[in-house]
Amino acid sequence: MEEAFIERGTPFALRQGKLTLYETNCVCKNIQFYFDQYVLTLMLSGHKTIISDNLKFEFFPGTFFIPEKESINHVSIPNASIYNPTQCLVLELKPSYIEAVYEELLSLDPEQKILYTYKEEASNPYFLSNDQLLIQAFIKLYELQSRDRSPSKALVEDLMIKEMLYRLFCTEGLHLLKRNFDKSIG
Repeated sequence: MEEAFIERGTPFALRQGKLTLYETNCVCKNIQFYFDQYVLTLMLSGHKTIISDNLKFEFFPGTFFIPEKESINHVSIPNASIYNPTQCLVLELKPSYIEAVYEELLSLDPEQKILYTYKEEASNPYFLSNDQLLIQAFIKLYELQSRDRSPSKALVEDLMIKEMLYRLFCTEGLHLLKRNFDKSIG
């Protein structure tokens, strides 16, 4: 018989950080999570309810989410089972890498036509998206980690992460990601 578990992580080491597949195969309530930087997350299967000081959110597959950092997030998983586990990807990137990709994009686009340029910085301490191209890039990164053993894997991985970041830099998510490396400088 299989054992019940809450948030079993399968980590994949990256040159730029870490990708982790978190699985839960039992119902749980009010599990606390804390991130000291903004991370990129994607629900693959199942459902989670996430509550923080600024948000109550039903996290379903097909949703990309950057949760609030430096805040306790309360997570409940109402319907996971051994035969129907929830699966969620979490991508943690080094702030210096995010900054390098940002600077690279600035050098390619000095007039900043690609970057999200809404005058006021977004006030939300989190970001939600259902952009299919962003989600597909995230899923491709996971599939690469779980299946590819070729010598070119690290190069392809870097391109996939850059694709995700470039897509995020065109959205309000830019402000959150910049806070990761702006704070790490000081």
